[in-house]
Amino acid sequence: MKKNILVLLVSICLGTGITKAQYADVLNFNGYNGSEPFGSLTLSGNVLYGTAYYGGINDSGCIFSIRTDGTHYKDLFDFNGKNGMGPNSPLTVVSGVLYGTANAGGAHDSGCIFSIDTNGKNFKDIFDFSGPNGKNPYNSLVYNLGALYGVADGGVHEDGCVFSIDTNGSGYKDMYDFSGSDGRYPLALTLIKGKLYGTTLTGGINSYGNVFSMNVNGSNYRDLYDFGYIDGSEPYGALTYNGAGILYGAAAYGGANGFGLVFLLDTNGYSYNDRFDFTGPNGAQPEYAGGSLVLSGNTLFGTTYYGGSNDSGCIFSMDTNGTRYKDLYNFSGLNGSNPEGSLTLVGNTLWGATALGGLSKAGIIFAFDTAVATVVAIRDTVCKGDSALLSLNGLNGATYKWSPGGATKNSIYVSPSSTTTYTVTSKQGVTQYTNTIKVTVLPLPTSVITGTSKVCKGSGDTLNVSGGLQYKYIWDNGKTQTSVSIFHINNDTTIYVTVSNSFGCSVTDSFKIIAEICTGVNEMKGESEMVKVYPNPNNGVFALALIHPVPMAIGIVSGTQTIEVYNVLGARVYNGMLKQVQHDYEINLSSQPNGVYLYRVLTENGNLQGEGKLVIQK
Repeated sequence: MKKNILVLLVSICLGTGITKAQYADVLNFNGYNGSEPFGSLTLSGNVLYGTAYYGGINDSGCIFSIRTDGTHYKDLFDFNGKNGMGPNSPLTVVSGVLYGTANAGGAHDSGCIFSIDTNGKNFKDIFDFSGPNGKNPYNSLVYNLGALYGVADGGVHEDGCVFSIDTNGSGYKDMYDFSGSDGRYPLALTLIKGKLYGTTLTGGINSYGNVFSMNVNGSNYRDLYDFGYIDGSEPYGALTYNGAGILYGAAAYGGANGFGLVFLLDTNGYSYNDRFDFTGPNGAQPEYAGGSLVLSGNTLFGTTYYGGSNDSGCIFSMDTNGTRYKDLYNFSGLNGSNPEGSLTLVGNTLWGATALGGLSKAGIIFAFDTAVATVVAIRDTVCKGDSALLSLNGLNGATYKWSPGGATKNSIYVSPSSTTTYTVTSKQGVTQYTNTIKVTVLPLPTSVITGTSKVCKGSGDTLNVSGGLQYKYIWDNGKTQTSVSIFHINNDTTIYVTVSNSFGCSVTDSFKIIAEICTGVNEMKGESEMVKVYPNPNNGVFALALIHPVPMAIGIVSGTQTIEVYNVLGARVYNGMLKQVQHDYEINLSSQPNGVYLYRVLTENGNLQGEGKLVIQK
């Protein structure tokens, strides 16, 4: 990394809309295990490899590895100056061997190219720079058909060069030397369909850097685009290719606000577009220290070295068309500061490192999960006694724990008795999420059915349900009133009514009627020839006719009579005394419920003059 560049930036503080649950501070460097990691991590299998510019046993930098689950950090190799110093390039993996560059040290103290096995063994300084052939190499090596390609300062004009070397350290070539007008201080290379594309820090026609291309043998160099500050300045990072003729990159400075920008350029250099201008509060100096944008679908991810809410850099995303920019995470010092290099996308997780910050202020390795965990419910409002299905979406291969309940699946059914807030803690890789959702429980209607639980066979009854007019009712016979009449009950019968409240919650109540064979006073007998009731059935108002067997005065019965009416349970509901009355006697029992009743007429001596049954049916 070019350590002679110092930038001071003051930024306005803004908040972030993304929870810290997606971010994990995986490892803190402390000097002994490395210091100021370059940032770009290289994935091989389930292991990430990287370099730290300082630290290690000799404080000259080191090579390290860490698993993608955040465990098993290893300091694989410590530089000592003679074998290199200040490694500042992402590592390139070829057949189980790591290749990289050290910015200084080596035989001429101008940096070197090295190789090392992924287990940390068999380190080799395969080439030492001397100045005229390049010096202080920078950024990652590109592999193609047995050869490695890279960039360095120095060269014939001291403006930098592009070089190639075989993986065994032989065949080094200074393929192209910059001279200022065609670019100065190349930063990074990208291999696309057998051609090399890159950027320079300064130089070009306007001295603000440029984008170039060339063949892998060093021929056909083309200055594709020259920056002019308003359209960007000092394009630090490597270019990202979308597979369809478009390059994406970032300029650390310039643009509409002077804080850098993200740009688009076709591989022919004909179509340049300033996709997004940073403002400082949303980030500044994107892809500083040679980082490249990460392309996933139609989304670009990257980092800024400065800016953000704490002026310590941030992680951002945006669509490739320049819309939907998001400041995903803001570094603040203790959780890391000033990310360098490129992000590495592993599944849904972005891995990277900050040059500074952390517990020892020596930088950290971090992980940021691009997946957004959301807990949803098919229904988050239920009636008491009903169930709700809760699901945590957006994660893949995560672990889960719900509270209350302790369930460990991503979806659960819950049946709360009252309004309850559920919390699910999930972990995917090295990042942990905490999500909550409230399930609101609505009350059920309350109702009671009243009626006669035991009746004589063949009789009927009227059932009533309490609750009031605020409820809706429907009986199993389709009636919607608060009462319903049941006729000719010959067997034990259960009657149902569904009651609904204004929330749409309902309960179904039942009432069982037992049909009995009645005896004694409750026995239903046929109508006597001396006593007639009409109409029968009736609505509770009926006439009683007394007929004497001896034809005295027509329609007249002598003496005093007692009239009694009983319900099916044997309770007397009417009692009346008669004297020399006309044979038609009106009785009003309209206050009594529907059903079958027994009537009796007794003489003044207590003898039974007549009896029978009547039916009240309103």
